[in-house]
Amino acid sequence: MKADNGDKEKGLECYGIVYPDDCTSYHGPHSLDCLITIWEEVDCKVKGYRYPGNLTSADAALQTMNLRDVRTHMEAVKLAADDGHDDHQLNCYGIVFPENCTTYYGPHSVECLTTIWKSKGCLDEGTNAPVKLDLEEKGDLDSLPLDEVLDKFETTRITAESGDKEKGMECYGIVFPENCVSYYGLHDLECLITIWEEVDCKVMGWRYPGNLTVSDADALRSSNLREIIQNMKSVKLAADDGNDDHQLNCYGIVRRVHFT
Repeated sequence: MKADNGDKEKGLECYGIVYPDDCTSYHGPHSLDCLITIWEEVDCKVKGYRYPGNLTSADAALQTMNLRDVRTHMEAVKLAADDGHDDHQLNCYGIVFPENCTTYYGPHSVECLTTIWKSKGCLDEGTNAPVKLDLEEKGDLDSLPLDEVLDKFETTRITAESGDKEKGMECYGIVFPENCVSYYGLHDLECLITIWEEVDCKVMGWRYPGNLTVSDADALRSSNLREIIQNMKSVKLAADDGNDDHQLNCYGIVRRVHFT
């Protein structure tokens, strides 16, 4: 009787188990706090789909299991998650492990980190791309569980896309030109004009951003910064190599060579 009134010593004598905190009986019914304690001891997370606080009345069977069965049930969820079962990764951790990621906790392989890095929209060219990290920087990431790595990389991209030049270098490996506040766009006209002028094409050029048709401007605005820079540089290079059309596009004139 004492064992089922929360007496931990009697619980051990009677059932051979130390009651987890907030658990007062072996057979139940168990309180929500009791189930949460066991869930946390098993090392599943609050974000897990099967977190006791998320369960519905249809899942009430858990409350009436004995403590060993409750723990066995939760440990099975955790084991299946760590063995690569997508559904139980969601049940236990609230995320599906990205490709090349085999554990929730670090250390994480460079391949795992690279998968996450790219999934968040950052590039291999970024100065903080996982393959470029030193041992200390890699160790900092290894100390984080997967969901925190996901959040960290996403924050890097979001901050970069808000116009932060340092984060732009970290994520994309490019310094945003003046008036350009994102890598992927949509870019405004001032951003396109800045790149045009940095390439050293002229306002008179037929492909000057302010002269473009709506459809041509929209296509350029929705390109990423590297594609825009490459596009404009190719116009300039072709013009300087003697292409009449691109001399008009870049400079607004055709340069003729006169022989004497």
